[in-house]
Amino acid sequence: ACYPLRKKNDSVLVFTIFMFVDRFSVNFARAPYPSTDIAFHFNPRFDRPQEVIFNTFLSGSWGPEEKKSHPFPFSEEAPFELVFFVKDKGYEVSDALGLGASTFKSDL
Repeated sequence: ACYPLRKKNDSVLVFTIFMFVDRFSVNFARAPYPSTDIAFHFNPRFDRPQEVIFNTFLSGSWGPEEKKSHPFPFSEEAPFELVFFVKDKGYEVSDALGLGASTFKSDL
């Protein structure tokens, strides 16, 4: 599904990760399909090293990756909740586990 994304909106997503998943991603598109531009790419990776990748995909190219590895708030087969906030100068992801928030700065 594609929904309009507005500044200062938030989206709550609840996930359960199973053992056979090495990674997953949540993408916030700049426009509806067929546009491929991604304003915010959130990609937790469970393989080694465990890290979360933040990025953009514009005009057919990935931007520079931001990597965050500590603390890694996810565990296999345990449900978790993520809250995504759209800010004036980027995106913020907060987890319900109480491990804090991460910010990805972007003008998109």
